[in-house]
Amino acid sequence: MRTRFIVFLLVFCLQGCPLSPQLVTIKPTLNDSTLEEISSYNVFKLIVRDERETNILGQRGGPYKETALLKTKEDVSENISNSLKTTFENSGFSINDETTNQLVVSLMHLSYESEGETRVSAVQISAEVKANVATLDGAFTKQYKARHRKEVLLAPNEETNEKLINDVLGAVVQRVLNDKELLVYLKN
Repeated sequence: MRTRFIVFLLVFCLQGCPLSPQLVTIKPTLNDSTLEEISSYNVFKLIVRDERETNILGQRGGPYKETALLKTKEDVSENISNSLKTTFENSGFSINDETTNQLVVSLMHLSYESEGETRVSAVQISAEVKANVATLDGAFTKQYKARHRKEVLLAPNEETNEKLINDVLGAVVQRVLNDKELLVYLKN
């Protein structure tokens, strides 16, 4: 009887365990050090949009992928907007909805992919953001992308996935903040 149980347990473990769905909070951490070089009191309107069609980032992997979804919770655009607003304001910029100059940051893509059929061996996160600056002098548009692949021994838990996703999203949004051409255009 004990031998059957051990064989059953081994077979079950070799097949892989089902992974449960996860909900992650999107809250990228940004660095304002590059903004200090270029900011001298400037006012603009900040708009952040989530242009994705769904809040599903991907599947966590394993043998039952359809039940192991990874989704965002809350309003993603609001959390990105709060991070950007704080970073800009800490650098001397002023965000005001009544001005004509505006920066629109759109989250175009955010995905999570797992590798491995029965056991997750790696995850890959990718993000894409589009920035549009509109001033009285004209418009500026540019897209920014980031991708990160991490090998894992076990499927990441919710906390680890949340950190990985926010690190990649933070990196792509940071590229907007580091784009001196965009910032100079925004100041005009």
